[in-house]
Amino acid sequence: MNRTKPRTPRRRWIYTVGWGLFAFLILGRCVPVEEENLSDISLSWQDPIQQRIYDFRDKHLTDSLVRYFAHPDATYRYLSAISFASTEDSSALDGLVGLLEDPVDSVRRAAVIALGQIGSRRAEQPLIRAFRADDSLGHYDVTNRQILESIGKVGGKESLHNIATVKSYLPTDTLLLEGQGWAIYRYALRGLTDKEGTKRMIQFLKTSVYPPAMQWIAAHYLYRAKGIDLSGFTSNLIRAFKGQDDPEVKMNLALALGKTKQESARLVLTKALDTQKDYRVRCNIIRALGNFSPEVCGPVVFRFLKDQNTHVAHTAADFIVDHGVPDNATDYKDWARDTSYRPYVRARLFAAAARHLPFYYVLTFGGIRYRLMRWFGEEKDPYVRAQIIRAMSEDPKNYPVIAEKGIGDEHYTVRTASAAALKKIFESDKFEQVYAGYARYHRKVLLQSIHRALKTKDVGILAELAPVFLSDKYDANQAPEEWTYLDTIKRSLPLPRAIETYNVLSKVTAQLHHTPYQPKKPDYNHPMNWEAFHALSDTLFARMNTEKGPILVRLFKKEAPATVVNFVQLAQDKFFDGKSFHRVVPNFVVQDGCNRGDGYGALDYTIRSEFEAAYYHKAGVIGMASAGKDTECTQWFITHAPVPFLDGRYTVFGEVTDGMDVLHSLQVGDVIKGIEIVKHP
Repeated sequence: MNRTKPRTPRRRWIYTVGWGLFAFLILGRCVPVEEENLSDISLSWQDPIQQRIYDFRDKHLTDSLVRYFAHPDATYRYLSAISFASTEDSSALDGLVGLLEDPVDSVRRAAVIALGQIGSRRAEQPLIRAFRADDSLGHYDVTNRQILESIGKVGGKESLHNIATVKSYLPTDTLLLEGQGWAIYRYALRGLTDKEGTKRMIQFLKTSVYPPAMQWIAAHYLYRAKGIDLSGFTSNLIRAFKGQDDPEVKMNLALALGKTKQESARLVLTKALDTQKDYRVRCNIIRALGNFSPEVCGPVVFRFLKDQNTHVAHTAADFIVDHGVPDNATDYKDWARDTSYRPYVRARLFAAAARHLPFYYVLTFGGIRYRLMRWFGEEKDPYVRAQIIRAMSEDPKNYPVIAEKGIGDEHYTVRTASAAALKKIFESDKFEQVYAGYARYHRKVLLQSIHRALKTKDVGILAELAPVFLSDKYDANQAPEEWTYLDTIKRSLPLPRAIETYNVLSKVTAQLHHTPYQPKKPDYNHPMNWEAFHALSDTLFARMNTEKGPILVRLFKKEAPATVVNFVQLAQDKFFDGKSFHRVVPNFVVQDGCNRGDGYGALDYTIRSEFEAAYYHKAGVIGMASAGKDTECTQWFITHAPVPFLDGRYTVFGEVTDGMDVLHSLQVGDVIKGIEIVKHP
């Protein structure tokens, strides 16, 4: 961060690591130390040695990478260090710790990022020692900020408390404040929170004191952190919510307000629902109202089932399913008959009726079954048929038609939805109520249907149904050959194409056999194509032509080279043409690139994850979908909003530069006509 004049020295966070070291940090390093060289990192994939380092990373050749830790060229030290943010190999830990003393700040920062990404507790003390407490002029604020965030990924509770209780950072110390905030947030993602940390985040909401970045971080923490009690901060949150103009902060403050469960918060949220223009804020307000009385909030949310914005209407429909009340169940059924509702909303209303109706409303249930079966038979859109199946899963008596019509459907999306529906019905507590004295017989028949579905060896069906055998409703003595058959199926799956399903079956069989589960990692199978990479322009864009209009994406060729080459080659081969957006989650992502249309599609290769230092800190970031590290292939997503909990878990390889309105209009089933790769917008 550039500054024109020195700042007043201030006390910085120091972890107590022994009086000798403490005295050394305070007394022995009171004068900033000059760097040997601050500007000697020169990244260029034209350099054959840099290519070699990348290839070592791609092949996960740790021994070859660590040799460059001592190279006289800082660029090679930097590249070898940052490689471990992607490989996450803990065997390089000692070498990375050594780089924390590198004379070049960029190299030290690369080591800090890699240590945080590896996530080993062994890195905690070295990171603490690397924090430059003597830096009164702020020369090393960027690295100090990264150190704090990385400690949030590896540290213990004591360090969390020490970081959370620092009060000496000034509002102008932006980078250090960000480091403190991100550390507390990263701790929360690991399930570790501290009351002082929550208080600190509440303080960051003061718009008149702290920079906007701190309110953004705080809002994400307050809605994302589990187990924190916000009831004592209701007035603070209300003030922050009312005074906030940034929708990407306000949308998360809405969820935080919901967590307070206070009546004053409900009143503020309900009033705001009618005034907010950003659909993302309204969606989150509806979700937040799920924390309050459904009898009070249900009528409020009902008004938005026909909202002009499809995402809002869908979110309202989900609210009715999750928070409906039995007294209104017959109303839900009547509303569902109204064809002026969007198909998704109608399907969810049928689901709400079936979920909340008392089981003894036999005739009403019969009417719902009839209407859903007739609709399923007439409907042409496979994504709507999948939603009808989802609605059917709320009624156990639908299992025969789901097993026959759904599993046998011509579209993968419907088959996979049907498998998920059979699993839900098998595990349903309603099963015994509905079938009474015949429940044992019908559960056995259902299990036979599940077995027949598994024999199709369809990867989507297998992944959705295999966990049935871990259910407490499953009796292994009833049909012991069922789950042993999973081992045989697993061995027949094509790898790496079916790696996601393979690991689902592996996890299930490991638990059934009472053995440790270790996910299989794909073997190295898709080398980086440097010839194709160098043929690409340095400035590179993808123009996605969708049914709703074009979306222009700038591709990060330099930051994620293998991912970009893979995406470009697929686009040039017309792979994406005609593919549907198979997943759309309001306020989260739209997802495409599945050749099955259900999320379980892939080709016969995988590429490596490329994590490094790219973040999901704004809307319109494009990343690779995966079933775990190094399993990326053809599927990708674009964010509706900032989603920092995805940082370091999914490769970032571009960002939307034009067409955000199109992005926000996309719905499940919308089709990509084609993707053009261009040099300029």
